[in-house]
Amino acid sequence: MTIPTLINYQFATNTDLPPITGKMMEYWVAGNGVFICAARQGLSTCFPINQCSIRGLPHLIPYFHLQYPLVSASLTLQILQLARNAGHQEILFYLCFTDGKWHLHTPEQIATSTSVTPVEATSLSYQTAMIEVREQRDFVR
Repeated sequence: MTIPTLINYQFATNTDLPPITGKMMEYWVAGNGVFICAARQGLSTCFPINQCSIRGLPHLIPYFHLQYPLVSASLTLQILQLARNAGHQEILFYLCFTDGKWHLHTPEQIATSTSVTPVEATSLSYQTAMIEVREQRDFVR
C-alpha cells in the first residue's frame, strides 16, 4: 500500500510559486525564511513560520486569498451576541458559504470556560465550513 504524500518540501527558485501540489501543505524555503503554503477550495495562503536570511534564494511575499465575499457585519454581530449569551463558556461556530451567501452553524458542543469541542467532528457543517470561530468569554465584552 502506498501512502500519499501529505506534505511537500520545496526550495523557491523564483518569486512566482507553482500551484500547490501537496495534499495538506507545502514548506517553502526562501531567501527571507521558511513558509507554509496550502490551498483548498476557495482558499489559498502562504505565510512565514520562520524568518531568516538565505542568500541566493528569492524572497517570497506572504498572501491570503479568500475567493468569497467578506462575512457581513450583521452575521458578525450575531456571532458576538451568541458569544455573549454563552456566559463564561467558550462557544464554537462554523461559517459555510452556500447558495451565494454565508451561513452560520452552531454545532452541538461540549463547552467549558477554557475549551470547546464539537460533539460530532464529522458533521456536514464541519466538513463544509470555510471559517471556524471560537469565542472566549474573556474577549467578548
